[in-house]
Amino acid sequence: MYKKSILLTLLLGGALIGNTSLSAQSACPSPTGVSASSTTICIGNPVTLSATLPSGTTAINWYTASTGGTPVATTSSSSTTYTPPATGTYTFYAEATGGGGGNTVNNFSYTGAAQTITLQPGSYQIECWGGNGYTQTAGYNGKGGYATGTLTLTTAQTIYIYVGGLGTYPTTGVSANTWTFNGGGTGYPNNNASYGHGGGASDVRTVGGSWDDATSLSSRVIVAGGGGAGRNSSYIGGNGGGLTGGTGTYFSPDQAGGPTGGSQTAGGTNTPWTGLTLATLGKAMTWNGSTLSANFLAGGGGGYYGGASGRVAGGGGSSYIGGVTSGVTIMYGQTGFVANPDATGNGYVRITGQTSCTPGPRVATAAVFVSDTPDVDLGIDIAVCKDVTNSVTLDAGNPGYSFLWDDNSVNQTRNVTQSGTYYVKVTNNHGCSSSDTIKVTFNLSPVVNLGADTTICPGTPLVLNAGNPGATYLWDDNSTGSTRSTTVNGTYYVSVTNSFSCSAYDTINIAYFPVSNPALGPDTSICMQETILLNPGAFREYLWHDGNSSRTYLVTDAGSYSVRIKDYNGCYAYDTILVSIIPKAQTGGFSFIPYFYEQLGKVQFAAINPVNVTGYHWDFGDGNFSTQPSPLHTYASQGYYNVKLVVSEDRCGSALYDQIINIEYKETGIDELTKDIKVKVYPNPANSDLYISFDDDRIIVQELHIFDALGRRHHIPYTQNGKVLELSSILLSSGVYSANIITNKGALNTKFEILK
Repeated sequence: MYKKSILLTLLLGGALIGNTSLSAQSACPSPTGVSASSTTICIGNPVTLSATLPSGTTAINWYTASTGGTPVATTSSSSTTYTPPATGTYTFYAEATGGGGGNTVNNFSYTGAAQTITLQPGSYQIECWGGNGYTQTAGYNGKGGYATGTLTLTTAQTIYIYVGGLGTYPTTGVSANTWTFNGGGTGYPNNNASYGHGGGASDVRTVGGSWDDATSLSSRVIVAGGGGAGRNSSYIGGNGGGLTGGTGTYFSPDQAGGPTGGSQTAGGTNTPWTGLTLATLGKAMTWNGSTLSANFLAGGGGGYYGGASGRVAGGGGSSYIGGVTSGVTIMYGQTGFVANPDATGNGYVRITGQTSCTPGPRVATAAVFVSDTPDVDLGIDIAVCKDVTNSVTLDAGNPGYSFLWDDNSVNQTRNVTQSGTYYVKVTNNHGCSSSDTIKVTFNLSPVVNLGADTTICPGTPLVLNAGNPGATYLWDDNSTGSTRSTTVNGTYYVSVTNSFSCSAYDTINIAYFPVSNPALGPDTSICMQETILLNPGAFREYLWHDGNSSRTYLVTDAGSYSVRIKDYNGCYAYDTILVSIIPKAQTGGFSFIPYFYEQLGKVQFAAINPVNVTGYHWDFGDGNFSTQPSPLHTYASQGYYNVKLVVSEDRCGSALYDQIINIEYKETGIDELTKDIKVKVYPNPANSDLYISFDDDRIIVQELHIFDALGRRHHIPYTQNGKVLELSSILLSSGVYSANIITNKGALNTKFEILK
């Protein structure tokens, strides 16, 4: 069984033509039970509008003005909802519309000609039944199809009704275009009466004319296909009705299959009986939407047409929905479908008019007040520094309204001291509520501890550390590091800001203990055999350079002496002193050189190798004295004299050297001796060895005294080989020297020069 349903609305217009008219309009009754679900709602919420739809009407229009206008809602049910767009007081008005004028039914039976009716604006149900096909044995013919739909008109329209007839058996031979009315296929008489006509289609058109007129065919709105011709239980005609007609059924050894029904664009197929010719086979009307044609091999009318004839069975014609895509029901003409009111087997058309009524009086609801909702704004999320702001007051505003916080408190304001998300719901006097949420964060400030105020030892650097890695820093000197080093007393300040922009600061006072100065005194010198006691002062501890821990230190020798002290504040200090030894004044004796050749008794005295000598005191033994380093003294007479030389140093005392000298000269004096002894000095000047040669090999040198121009005596090694005295001048620097030579024959003086 095949069944297909499609919903359809048809909108048609045209001029008024014809002799039959359907028209009825009256005022629709007013709806009852008109009400609104509430007299007060909150903006943004819907109100439910209710009303009872009067009998015979199709919809209720709702307005916000008593004069109508554009409906705010239209419904075919008893209630609908509407959301007012703004605050204020609304009254809603309901009116019934559509239907209400009753139903008018027009029936159209088979006449073999076109029939007309003019329809007024409104909705109409159109039902079509196609004609059945012929059958030799009752019950085996194809049944006409059924098609229905609702036609809605906005203006008056004349329509044309073509009702198909029952297929018959021809009593004469087939001639051209002798189909059953509205497209049933043509049968052909013979002795077994197997060729009957197919049933004609039933349709409704908007353009009149003969049933097979192409223009008229093109204007069809709805078609119910005719049934195909049949013979007996072995050869059953195909039913009309589907978008493709039904297939005929037969059982014959010389045919491969039954005839097919026509489709929307082509005729069905039919296989001819063996031995039959085109002239002996009935034809079916075929319509492809633009061209009408006949084909004796057609199993059923193509293109929504009537059923076909056939030698043993015919295919059913197809039904059609033209120019629209919904709102139509199509059924095959089979058992169980909507029964054809005409039991003769002819087609049938019924038009039921549902004329509309004019909208009736509007009925008002009670006034509905649309209240605004409270404007609740707790502000943006808050982050504070807990040690600066230990509580935050949240204010929901809207004085006089009711409040409900997340902790079930009901005041307008709320103090919070902990981080979290806080929620408040505010309800006005009309029961309309709004809410807001805010996140409050209490951030911790950094902990800054530079330490307690302190006093430290002088010169000791102190590193101040503000801690809190990753923070930013600002010290009192505008430096920005996390640490700062100082050696100066004063007040120091730092401000530390963490990643939450929370700041903290600390201040420290730094003082330095008084400077302890161990006093060893300035560098000094002492005399030999002299000592010095070093005392740095009164302190808690001492540590000398050699590990000694006594307060004082006895110095007996030259050197560097240092001490580290620890005072009573625990601070250390240092001092160092350099001590040197002053050498004792000393000399290797003195020399005396007679200058008798200049003047008898004249002697040149000089200290030999004086060391650390700052003062000289000569006692010539004859009551005369001198403080010159190398004095000249003239004795008045010959004799022995005890000559004393005292050399001294300013601090460390003196040394005495005395020697008895003999002042002796012959009557001729020294000059006579020097005349007797002849000497030769060479080379002169000399730069290394110096030779003094005597002319008498009996002269023996007993003493040799060499003096420079300043009277300083120089010890020069020498050797005597016979008459030659050899001296090494390597120890002498460049200059003029005097040689005092004491021999066994007397004394003599000579001069020489060293040149290097």
